[in-house]
Amino acid sequence: MNELISPFRRLGRITLAVQPPFRLGVFEVRPAALEISGPQGEETLEPRVMQVLVALARARGEPVGRDEMIDLCWDGRIVSEDALNRCVARLRKALGADPRVALETIPKIGYRLKVREGVPPESPSDGAGPEVVSGERRPSKRALLIGATILVFAAAAATSWYLTRPGPARTAQGFRPLTSEPGIESYPALSPTGDVLAYAAAARTHAPRDLYMRATRDGEPVRLTDNPMDDYAPAWSWRGDRIAFARSDGRDACQILVMSVPGGAERVVGRCVGDSYTRVSWVDEKTLVYSDRPSATGPRRIMSLNLDTGATTVLTNPSPELIGDSDPLLSPDCRLLVFRRSTAAGVDDLFVRDMRTGRERQLTNDGWKAHGFAWTHDNRYVVFGSNRGGDFGLWSVDARRPAPPRRVSVGLLGLGRLSSDNDDRLAVEMNSDRMNLEKIGTDGSLTRLTANTGVEWDPTVASDGATAFVSDRSGASELWVTTPGGRAARLTSLGASYVHGPHWSPDGRRIAFVAAIQRKVDIYEIGRDGSGLRALTRDGRDKASPVWGRDGALRYVERSAKGWRLMRLGGDGQARPASGGEGWRLVRTDPEGRLYGVRTNDTRLWTLPEDGGAAREAVPGLRLEDDAWAVGRNGVQFVRDRLTERSSLWLAPWSGAARQVAPLPGVSWMMSLAVDPRDESVVYGRVIEDETDIGLLELSR
Repeated sequence: MNELISPFRRLGRITLAVQPPFRLGVFEVRPAALEISGPQGEETLEPRVMQVLVALARARGEPVGRDEMIDLCWDGRIVSEDALNRCVARLRKALGADPRVALETIPKIGYRLKVREGVPPESPSDGAGPEVVSGERRPSKRALLIGATILVFAAAAATSWYLTRPGPARTAQGFRPLTSEPGIESYPALSPTGDVLAYAAAARTHAPRDLYMRATRDGEPVRLTDNPMDDYAPAWSWRGDRIAFARSDGRDACQILVMSVPGGAERVVGRCVGDSYTRVSWVDEKTLVYSDRPSATGPRRIMSLNLDTGATTVLTNPSPELIGDSDPLLSPDCRLLVFRRSTAAGVDDLFVRDMRTGRERQLTNDGWKAHGFAWTHDNRYVVFGSNRGGDFGLWSVDARRPAPPRRVSVGLLGLGRLSSDNDDRLAVEMNSDRMNLEKIGTDGSLTRLTANTGVEWDPTVASDGATAFVSDRSGASELWVTTPGGRAARLTSLGASYVHGPHWSPDGRRIAFVAAIQRKVDIYEIGRDGSGLRALTRDGRDKASPVWGRDGALRYVERSAKGWRLMRLGGDGQARPASGGEGWRLVRTDPEGRLYGVRTNDTRLWTLPEDGGAAREAVPGLRLEDDAWAVGRNGVQFVRDRLTERSSLWLAPWSGAARQVAPLPGVSWMMSLAVDPRDESVVYGRVIEDETDIGLLELSR
């Protein structure tokens, strides 16, 4: 079973994303797609109902106790028997078309799923029996025509089946490292023959990168670019004689360049809006595709660029409510373009676009992250790195026929971007990250709050010093809390693709946070002891930074077609746009519950009145570089030079000039600050280890 492979997953728990399809009587069950198909067509089951079905099927006809079922499907949380009874009733209705399939109740124990032998399955019938032909009656011309037609369709169906039949599963083997220098080696690009690797590298995280290339068998790296700006995303032309890449100034502007290798001159062929996640790919010898945005706030789109004329064409038009499309990559036969469509932070799906017809088709539909992907040489499969199931392993999905993704390997290290060659070898990014929480006092003293091998981010501190935060130490991102005594406890077992933005309620009893589950992003709350988990919103739109104000109402920001806006959750449980809330992209509170926010394309900090009146500038003259800030009683704590070795913590008091508190080494790109209301100390995530190398895998069938 796939779920027994990953060392990061709890043994036995039903994780639908990794469950393979199976047969049950006349039914085909596809857990990852939440689908069951039978004589009456295809039906979609609720996730919990599908978990119950998988748990019963795995027992192979043996009884499954109620307590065991709750542990497998509800992760041991306390639920009423009615919840399980409703799931069983729903399953009996779904399986009713086959009388051989029996879902039996075992009194005082639980349930058993059996397929009884000797009972014929029902088949739909219109009441007309087959025509009986007696003697040596010759078939009519009409019968011959029908027979010939059937043969033609049968031949076509056989051809279609041959072309679209499921291919053999692939596995990863033969791993060996390609780079091992200190620092970051990223954006691997294998030449078509696989003998040369091009990549971007820097001595430390967030430093400007340059391009290098090296032989995949042996040899030292050869530097291709030497520029103070950031060079990344190299892509080989189909003939292997040129490389296209992106160059960014670290803000909004970027360029698309082409150079001959080795030793050729650079040529700027296009311009774009800066995006560290873009990827350049060749369509043919004079056309590139890349990801770009019409503005700094618009959704990303896939663009094509003519190298001769500089003309650009928009290929995809995602909804303005989405983050958009990125990382375009052509199949080896240049017929299909695969790309990632991001609905919200942590919610990705893969799409393919037919380059001849322009039609788009969705390859994955569960919203798990898809950091990197590559084509197999037969143009059939897309191999991608994803956290579906809890660890960043490799998966493959069929680009020709609808089918759930198959696992290729578990994620022993975080796997990022991928590149493939003509022999199905994969160059993969391998990320080794470790970030723990640390506290810096007003005197500059440092105190370690957590110490483990995971990544932890988004701290929030209650009035008694309890710190809630997000961590992936258990595999997937979950909500944790550390008490003032130092003991850490996990509060959630959501299996979400992403969790972020926790915030304490004013009384310190509850925590609101954002979770992306099955492609939907909503606000949840939970008690500090892990009880009372419930969804506060159910619309699934992209959301961030939930906060409770002094009036007890919960507010958050939401992405709409017009951009970010401030929302207010009323006492009736309904969320409505806040008065004057258009354009706010981030809100936070001080220890007293007063609201502060920043607008899109505005580096000033504003005080937001709760009655919807006019906002006023909180600290005149203060300019915030990014989201690394928090508000205390004494003023605004913020970070300067965050992505450099000179990063430091500053305090901007409510009156007077800003001053440096202390150097702040090892600050993460996932930086967020929290002020401890007891003593105005600051909690943040400190990078303990951040290394990215490139390795080579071989795919076998």
